[in-house]
Amino acid sequence: MFQYLLPDKHEHGKKEVQFRIFKRGDCDDFQDVVQYMAMNGCRPATLRELLAFVIANPRMKIDVLVAVGSVWIDPSKGSQIAFFGNQYGPNLLLSDQNNTGNTKTLFLGVSK
Repeated sequence: MFQYLLPDKHEHGKKEVQFRIFKRGDCDDFQDVVQYMAMNGCRPATLRELLAFVIANPRMKIDVLVAVGSVWIDPSKGSQIAFFGNQYGPNLLLSDQNNTGNTKTLFLGVSK
């Protein structure tokens, strides 16, 4: 059974936001990425924002784009992070929160 952490009460309807893509680079884990985003005036994108970004940018060539702002809780697997993968066609997938991917992994941020 999955438990999804629901969006806060402010995430409904339509709104215009500015997205920014961050490279994993030298960050060791998701917390490092979140801190780096904050230092650059952004917050992690939610699952809803990730989907909106992918729909609005269908031709963008991105292998892996992670939304750290939404976490799924699976009692058998722990915390899972949503990401969009496009290596073998478009896919929405879950990954262990401790798996930050490789140095080519990209993270979606939203300007505050």
